[in-house]
Amino acid sequence: MRNRRFNGVVLLAISSWALCGFTFLDDVARRVEKGNQHFDQAEFEAALEAYRSAQTDRPDAPELHYNVGDALYKQGAIDEAMAAFQKAVETGDSDLGSRAYYNLGNALYRQQAFDKAVESYEKSLELNPSDRDAKVNLEMA
Repeated sequence: MRNRRFNGVVLLAISSWALCGFTFLDDVARRVEKGNQHFDQAEFEAALEAYRSAQTDRPDAPELHYNVGDALYKQGAIDEAMAAFQKAVETGDSDLGSRAYYNLGNALYRQQAFDKAVESYEKSLELNPSDRDAKVNLEMA
């Protein structure tokens, strides 16, 4: 079962400032991008550090909770990852919520909490009925 990182956080962290027709990334977006680079290179501790650094300025950003959860999951900190994914599902954004429920299901599956994993995959599919990975994982759970 593979987790999914939410790359859209960079877009969500972009400042809306415009100067001379240019849009500039703010410091949070730069830290998230750095975290994404570390994550892509399987440097999960460095990715986690960058995501948590970004959280100091945007502590309630559900996208950052999601990315923190993903980095924690990759490090085997399943309970902490589950708490972060749970914060991410509270967003109201169907794409992020679907991905967070999917990853929460993976964490629950890994802990052999199959009934709860099934619930998470079902919630993921409610938000994104065409997600094939969630359908496969649901069947496995």
